[in-house]
Amino acid sequence: MRLGPAVIADGREFFDEHIGKRNRLCLVAEESGTPIGFLVGTLRQRSPAFGGWRYGHVYDLYVQDPSRGRGAGAALVLEAFRWFRKHRARRVQLQVRARNTLGIDFWKRLGFSTLALTMERSI
Repeated sequence: MRLGPAVIADGREFFDEHIGKRNRLCLVAEESGTPIGFLVGTLRQRSPAFGGWRYGHVYDLYVQDPSRGRGAGAALVLEAFRWFRKHRARRVQLQVRARNTLGIDFWKRLGFSTLALTMERSI
């Protein structure tokens, strides 16, 4: 798959927002020295009204199609867990599209369960 210049520029901007920031995490999976996937996360803090505990949030996880199913995604998530624990996060949260059944199954295999339901409507 080839990415166009606009997609590459958007990607660089997105990663620049995360790389090198104290409360942000950006991991890259490689296969034979070639990037095949990434995970982007951050540390968040609940409002004191809701307990004030610190948690990790996974913004994005992506593994290229030919490399899926070989453990790269799980390895990225496990490394993120280590980083979140090191920073005293008690939980990890994320969002996954309801129609993304492969993604939902992936996250469930890693022990995640449904916490909330996000709804939307076009206007």
